[in-house]
Amino acid sequence: MPACHLICCNSLKSKGVEMCILVHEEMLRIEDKDAVTIWKAVGKFIGYYLQQDKHVILPNIGKFYVQEIKIPIAHNPSRCVCRKRLVFLISSQLAINFRIKFSTDQIENPNPQITVNRSTISCLCHKPRFKVDLCLREIAAFVYDRLATKLLVQLPFPGIGVLIIKGETYRMLFDDRFAAKIQETDYIKEIL
Repeated sequence: MPACHLICCNSLKSKGVEMCILVHEEMLRIEDKDAVTIWKAVGKFIGYYLQQDKHVILPNIGKFYVQEIKIPIAHNPSRCVCRKRLVFLISSQLAINFRIKFSTDQIENPNPQITVNRSTISCLCHKPRFKVDLCLREIAAFVYDRLATKLLVQLPFPGIGVLIIKGETYRMLFDDRFAAKIQETDYIKEIL
C-alpha cells in the first residue's frame, strides 16, 4: 500500500471514516467485461485515425501508421503511383529492454501523430478514465511479463489485427478487411 494512502487512511480513521480503503480497492479492480469493452474501444480509436492517415502511438507498445509507397510510371518520369501500406513499429523502449530486432523510424513526410487518448476511449466505451488507464497499464504489463519469461506474445487489436512477438522478432498481422480499406485508394501523384 502506498505511503500516501496509509497517511490518508490513518488521518481518516481518527475521524471515524473507513471508506478510504474500500474506494482504493474498487479503483484497483477491473473486471474482464470492462477490459474487453475498453480494448475494443482502443481498436476503434486506432482504426479511425489510421483511416485518416495519422500515426497512432500506443505508449509502451508501439506505433501504427500508414506508409505511402511511390512507384514511378515508366513512360512519364514526372508522375508516380502512390500506394498505401499499413505498418506497425514496435516501441524502442520495448525493443531495447527485450532485445527485439526493430528498424528505426524512417518516415520522409510524417503525418500528424496522435497518442492513444484515454479520455476519448473513456467516452467511447462509457467507462471511467481511471479504468481505461488501468486497463492499458495492465495490457502493457502483460506484454512485458510474457517477454520477460520468454513466452510467445499474441496481442489482438479488435478490427485491426494481431501483434505477435516471438523471441527476438515481432510481426503485426493486419486484418484483411481493414488492410483493404486502407490500401484501396491508389492514386497518381506529380513528382516535383
